[in-house]
Amino acid sequence: MKPLHYIGIIFVFLLIVVLRLSPQQHFSKSVPLLASPSEGAGEAAPELDKGRWDSFNVLLLGIDARKDEVSRTDALILASVNFREGKVKLMSIPRDTRVSLEGVGHTKINHAHFLGELKGGSKAGTREAIQAVSNLCRCGINYYLKIDFEGFEKFVDTLGGIDVELPEPVKLTYAGKTLPAGKQKLDGSTALELVRERESLKDGDFGRQRNQAMVLKSIAAKAVEPQNLKRLPELVKKLKEEVIDMNFSESDLISLAWLVKDLYPKNVSYSQIPGKDGYGLDPLLKREVYYWIADYKT
Repeated sequence: MKPLHYIGIIFVFLLIVVLRLSPQQHFSKSVPLLASPSEGAGEAAPELDKGRWDSFNVLLLGIDARKDEVSRTDALILASVNFREGKVKLMSIPRDTRVSLEGVGHTKINHAHFLGELKGGSKAGTREAIQAVSNLCRCGINYYLKIDFEGFEKFVDTLGGIDVELPEPVKLTYAGKTLPAGKQKLDGSTALELVRERESLKDGDFGRQRNQAMVLKSIAAKAVEPQNLKRLPELVKKLKEEVIDMNFSESDLISLAWLVKDLYPKNVSYSQIPGKDGYGLDPLLKREVYYWIADYKT
């Protein structure tokens, strides 16, 4: 066989692989449905149907444990990804959001993972957190990615740090330093301090939620820069090593990176779950605590 024939075969093979992993092709074939709202929590999302669905929901869980500690969710971000239109909607869920957990009653949503993990380990914690968000937001959850402090630091460092732009200085309470306003590059340790910081922010946890979404977008942008796209297989492997748990396959992650690469900033929107401040008795803590009461009508 002539060399040109070899080149032709390789080209056709690569073309087939590329077409199969394009977001429109890849995600329209099969998307899992991990959770739907429980009975009484609102209408359950119908099952995904090829040819009818053009989006999926991803729950990002940041947990507050180091190593083998039983953990709560310190960050919850729900991402709705429209893979046909190339649009992503991010929504932060405050960790103090009041929800009803089976067998417990009304408590904070960040307790869902903690209680599940106590009963059945990390996987059970993940399931409880996913179901709590599905019930709260009245939507199906298709994918999840759960990461702890150590994994977050390592992955940011693997990317070579991230670039952020702060509208105003941020005092990092526990690191004992202040990040100045403007553009700057953060390593994994500093990025972690930023996404954890709320004490010094004017609007506390809500400011922290915005910073978490900003850092998430910065990580995604860094991952698809030309120098990192060349390392995509390595980064995918590293991500799977660093995160605690997720249900993305390697081909899912590559296809998702392809989608992110072509995203325009205007096609990424951000919101926080609407609601109001409130107080109530927490059955776990046996005392009155602060809650964020979600507004289901908004």
